[in-house]
Amino acid sequence: MRPGSINNQWWSIGLILILMLPLSPLLAQPSTPAELLDEANRVRSQNPDKLDQLLAQVKPHVDSLSETQQANFEYLSAYNTAIHGQPQLAISDLEQLIQRIESNKDGAGQQLQRVSIRAKGTIVNLLANSKVDDWYRGLELIEELHQLVEPLSSDDQLFQMAYINTAIFYNHLEQYSLGLPYARAVTKANTSIRLQCFAYRLMLEAQLALGQLSVDSAEFSEGKAVCEQANEELPVQIFNGHQAKVYIDQQQYSQAIALLNQNLPVVESIGSKALISVFNSLLAKAYLETGALNQARTHAQKTLGLLEDYGNTESRIRAYEVLYQIARQRNQPAQALNYYEQYAQANQTYLDDIHARNMAYQLAVHKATQQQNKIELLNKENTLLRTRQILAQTEAENTRFAVLFLILAVLVLGLWLYKNHTTQKRLKALAERDSLTEISNRRHLLQAAKYALEYCKNTRQILGIVVFDLDKFKSINDRFGHATGDWVLKQVVATCQKVSRQSDIFARIGGEEFCFVLPGCDKEHCQNFAEECRRALEEVVIEEDGHRIRVTASFGVTDTQSSGYNLDKLIGVADKAMYNAKNKGRNQVVVATAQPATA
Repeated sequence: MRPGSINNQWWSIGLILILMLPLSPLLAQPSTPAELLDEANRVRSQNPDKLDQLLAQVKPHVDSLSETQQANFEYLSAYNTAIHGQPQLAISDLEQLIQRIESNKDGAGQQLQRVSIRAKGTIVNLLANSKVDDWYRGLELIEELHQLVEPLSSDDQLFQMAYINTAIFYNHLEQYSLGLPYARAVTKANTSIRLQCFAYRLMLEAQLALGQLSVDSAEFSEGKAVCEQANEELPVQIFNGHQAKVYIDQQQYSQAIALLNQNLPVVESIGSKALISVFNSLLAKAYLETGALNQARTHAQKTLGLLEDYGNTESRIRAYEVLYQIARQRNQPAQALNYYEQYAQANQTYLDDIHARNMAYQLAVHKATQQQNKIELLNKENTLLRTRQILAQTEAENTRFAVLFLILAVLVLGLWLYKNHTTQKRLKALAERDSLTEISNRRHLLQAAKYALEYCKNTRQILGIVVFDLDKFKSINDRFGHATGDWVLKQVVATCQKVSRQSDIFARIGGEEFCFVLPGCDKEHCQNFAEECRRALEEVVIEEDGHRIRVTASFGVTDTQSSGYNLDKLIGVADKAMYNAKNKGRNQVVVATAQPATA
């Protein structure tokens, strides 16, 4: 499971709409349409029912309002539509408002332009939580927003909100390195304490996902102090959850338990099931690592109970993993297998969602680049047409220049096609390859293995599976750092590739877990191949800071004669054999016993 934030879509819409602009002055008894409109702007995030009433009172008198007030009324109406669960309709209304303002740029005053900026920021926030087809529009609006607020002072809240919306958008797309600078800039700006609290929330979310936080990071104490001053208890507890996660990642389990137990009653009083489940799942993980299995089981089961109506969150995955480990340690194989299957399914779904977001972002960027290329090509074609009209006055000159510009157009088009082709190849490689080792990833393995199995089944050929996991790899990361661990993984891949065939499918399917799919090989050949890999890995010598690192692995082997042609079963049987090798002392090959064959 990758490091990540307590990422809930529901808060990003709600809080950012709350913070769209400074609140209007409090009006004791609003009576005129203008005063009612100001009151609606003031209460819009605090009392949705009152907002409905105020907008209904203003609506009959819209014609008596100024042009800017009418634009504000349309903005608040679209805002009201969004918070009542119709974001797509709200986006459509806001787009129409922006179009009307920008169609009359010469006549639109500064206040109308600010309404347009405000509407674009709200659309960006709504698009961050919508279908991926709309993310391209989000990227367009971000660029427009930054162009519009560039002339403004960095102390202007519209400027700051453009940065906040940008950070929300990138964080939601898992592009944390892009969103982090914008959130950090707002934390250092001269702004309201409430907006600063929200900026810290986005910044810490991105830093946690990027692995930039330690338990002593100043951002934790700074963010908590700011949000406490703003009377915002929810983000304070989210920061405590982040800090506990870092404690666990750094194996400081007792500190994590103390922090979580101290604040769990406060979180339960807030009533956020998502955050309560985060605290319980982290407690389950910390208790497991300290050997307190009963407490770990209790908190893991609480987590699953809270998340019955939620999807595959990190908390659910963490809870299933803890229950699986407890069942293993208590020698309850049936329960362990059940929890492992649920953990694997939830984890794979979660990773697929992250992969889909990354791919969607890459496709949106690619679409933007493609659109820009089309615009450039159209500009060149327009230039060519104008040139032809001028050159038509002289027949000889017309022919010569027409040929010249046609060649230029062909070159530009060829360059664009080449660039488009290379981009598609790069996106395909990103989708199929593990970025660290440059071998196949789990997704590509499953696709390729499915075709190989179908072919072998139709041609009555045998197919073998070899799964192996590096022994005590975590200690290498802990002692020498992740950079050394990454280098070790690359050496393992290079070593195994030397003894494998070109037709074999080789993939990294987990942190330090790998899989070979060997068409045409029975268990005996697979065992020999696995033994050859094992011996080759034993001979790998790695020196780091005067220490010699010995790399070994445990292997599990099966084939279609023993386990049938079902891919999930083949991998599961080989994986179980690999764990048997671990339990027998590691650094060995275990061949799975015959299983009932399935289609």
